[in-house]
Amino acid sequence: MCWRCLWLILVGVGLGCASHRNTAPRPGRAGMPVFRPEPYTRRIETTNGTIALEVALRRFVPAGRGIGTSEVWLVGVTHLGTSNYYARLQQFLDRQDLVLFEGIGAKNKQFRSTQSEGFSLQPALAKALGLRFQLTTINYDQPRWENSDLSVAELIRRLPPDQETGGFKQLMAVFDGEGALGGIAKLGVSLLALSPRLQASAKLMLIETLGGFDGQMPDTTELGFDTKELLRVLIEERNAVVVRDLRAALKESHLIHRIAVFYGAGHMVDLEHRLRQELALVPVEDQWLRAFGVNPERAGLTQFEVETIRDAVQSELGTSKTAPSPAATK
Repeated sequence: MCWRCLWLILVGVGLGCASHRNTAPRPGRAGMPVFRPEPYTRRIETTNGTIALEVALRRFVPAGRGIGTSEVWLVGVTHLGTSNYYARLQQFLDRQDLVLFEGIGAKNKQFRSTQSEGFSLQPALAKALGLRFQLTTINYDQPRWENSDLSVAELIRRLPPDQETGGFKQLMAVFDGEGALGGIAKLGVSLLALSPRLQASAKLMLIETLGGFDGQMPDTTELGFDTKELLRVLIEERNAVVVRDLRAALKESHLIHRIAVFYGAGHMVDLEHRLRQELALVPVEDQWLRAFGVNPERAGLTQFEVETIRDAVQSELGTSKTAPSPAATK
C-alpha cells in the first residue's frame, strides 16, 4: 500500500497531472489522417552511466487551412528539475512573442509568493532530492506571459459534487501534507532528506516512470477515491481553455509569430490532439531538454537494485521491459 501510494504521488508531482487517456490513435477531422502523438518524455542513458529524464518541446505550424501563420510550441515541463533545466526553459520562453502558462487561478502570476510556514509537497520533495521546484524557479512575471487556465471557482463548478468534497479535496490534502496520504508523503520526504541512496532511488523511480509514461494512469481506487472524472476535469477542461486562448492568439498572427504553451508534460498528449483536430496544426520539430538525472553507480546503487526499481515501475505501468534509448554523446 505505502509503495503504491508513494509511487502515485511521485507521478502526480512529476507531471503535475497525468492524463487518463492513452496514446491510442483518435479519428482525425475530415481530410486529416489518423495519428498517434509521439511521447513528450523519454528516459536516456549516457555514456558515463547516468540515467536521465528528458522532456520535449514540440513545434507546430498550420497545415492547409489552419488558423493564421504563427508557429506554436507545446513546451512540456516536469515540476521538479535542475536549475540548469529551468534556466534553459526560461531562455527559450523569453524568446517567444506570447507564453500561455498553466496555473489554476494564477492571474496575478505570483507563484513566488509561497507560504513561509507549513508543508507543501512539491517544493519539499524538490529540496529533499537536491532539485528545484518549477513554480519558484521560473520567472512568470513578464508582460508577454498570460495565464491560460481555469480559476479556482471555475474548476470547482466543473467537478461533480462527490469529487469536489472527495477526490479533489483529498488530492489537495496530500499536497498540503494532511490526512493519511499526506502523512505518508511527509514521512517519505523526511526519509529521503536523510539518505543519499534513497534520494537516488527516488530519482530513478521518477525517471523510469515518467520516461516510460504513455498518458495512462494506473488504477487508483486503493487511494480511497476514483480519479477518472477528476483527471478529466484537471486535464481536458483546462486544456479546452488553452485551445480557446490559443485560437484567439492565432487570429492575431500578424502581431504574434511565436507562441508557447507552457504546461505540465501530462497535459501534452491531449493538447496535441486538440491542436491537430481543432486548429489544424501539425508537428514539425522536437527539441529535448534534460530535466534531471542520476548516476546509480556513483550513488551506491547496485545493478540489482536498479533492475528491481525498473521492474517494479514497469509492472505498475503494465509494460514489458524494452531496450534502453541510445546512449547520449554528452
